[in-house]
Amino acid sequence: MKKTYYLILIALLTVGLSACKKDSKPQIPASLIGKWYIRQYTLTGTTNNITGSPYTFFRSDTATSVYYQFNSNGTGIEQTNFDPAFVTIPPTGFNYHVSGSNIVFSPNSATLQSSTCSFEMPTSTTLIIRSNYSYSDNFGNVINNLQVLNLGK
Repeated sequence: MKKTYYLILIALLTVGLSACKKDSKPQIPASLIGKWYIRQYTLTGTTNNITGSPYTFFRSDTATSVYYQFNSNGTGIEQTNFDPAFVTIPPTGFNYHVSGSNIVFSPNSATLQSSTCSFEMPTSTTLIIRSNYSYSDNFGNVINNLQVLNLGK
């Protein structure tokens, strides 16, 4: 009887331990890794369901002073030095992970005011990141902002 008990216990432990496996890290698409230069930034604000005119800032295809760098280990760098001749801003680091079609930043990026942003890559050299965030102003107006970053390699 004791022998049967030990055999059952060993079988249960074996099954229990084999069911445990290390949680896998979310996979980062290889095409996302690298330095992405900001080519266009658009902010569209909506106040109390009335959409304003979008504000768009363009960068030339050769500008390299403003970028996001995504590393394969889930870390990155954001450089928002739009006019290095006027003011110098050191790059800031962030951590990120990819969940489906979302990039989750920690902490929030300096440019994008939401920690969870959607992204798409229509071509191998084009990355589009979208961020939505809302707040209420001092007058009780609800302001929703959509930020769109177009980046290129």
